[in-house]
Amino acid sequence: MFTNAAAAQAATAPVNQATLTISNTTLTAIPGSTITLATTGGSGTGAVSYLVSGTGCSVSGSSLTASTVATCVVTATKAASTGFNAITSATKSFSFANANQNPLVVYPVLLGYVPGTSISLSTVGGSGTGAVNYEVTGSGCTLNGT
Repeated sequence: MFTNAAAAQAATAPVNQATLTISNTTLTAIPGSTITLATTGGSGTGAVSYLVSGTGCSVSGSSLTASTVATCVVTATKAASTGFNAITSATKSFSFANANQNPLVVYPVLLGYVPGTSISLSTVGGSGTGAVNYEVTGSGCTLNGT
């Protein structure tokens, strides 16, 4: 019996996977939050892993985070599996940026007071954990704390 070794080897050689794409539609978040990475394409049963570059950027499993304002550049790789070679996606950029705060309102809102009267100020609104600082302008006005 005659066997064609080259033909037998070609029949079992792994083939390239279908194109792998990072499929996220959410590309922005605030620092400290997480973007869950997702892919489409590829072939076979190989696991998908991610590699990220960018200052303050990190990836754990499919969770992308940034500890500061940053642009994180991610590539995905789907591992080889039976019959398929490994494949790497094109890069995709994600932006972590500070968001605008909700409006900040100073209370009390009453506009007329007796001269020499101390008024305690407070605020409602804003976002995040940043401290509130007050500033006063006007002749004869002073500020001591709140």
